[in-house]
Amino acid sequence: MRSEILLAASALCALAACSQGASTSSSATPAAKVATAVIQGNVCDRKLLTLTDVAGILDQTVTGTKPLQGDPQTCYFISANNDRGGPELRITLRPGHGKATLDSFTSGKMNAYATWKPLAGIGDEAVWLPDLHEIDARKANTLCVVGAPLFLSKALRDAGEVAQQQRLGALCNKVFAAL
Repeated sequence: MRSEILLAASALCALAACSQGASTSSSATPAAKVATAVIQGNVCDRKLLTLTDVAGILDQTVTGTKPLQGDPQTCYFISANNDRGGPELRITLRPGHGKATLDSFTSGKMNAYATWKPLAGIGDEAVWLPDLHEIDARKANTLCVVGAPLFLSKALRDAGEVAQQQRLGALCNKVFAAL
């Protein structure tokens, strides 16, 4: 139940950040319009990460991807039995929402909803949400969220929190490098 509340709080935070995002009006600079256009679509469809990149994170072999219905910027890496509740790794990429989302944590606005820790070495700024096994990171103002709240592989669970942070954070760093 606590993890469901934390996951909902994280989603609300991301949605709140979306409502504060960059304007799409015609007054936006041409460079801003191009940057936003380049970052359209989700990580899976754009092949910014592959099955090999996520191998060993979940407790079952990742066999494919699927989009999150209603959110074209989020996708899941899934196992063969995903239709029966199997493991999945959620990845979100949101241009224009990195600063607002990270500020919601670092300003203390999310303290009542989620435990977080600052992380170094992931994008320009990142936080770790230990209860959700989630990284929220930004590069410039692009947000990358990688979450595997359930079904981490035994090897990754046994390796501890720092190893989990590094492994999930490396996915955001790879995505940022590809942008």
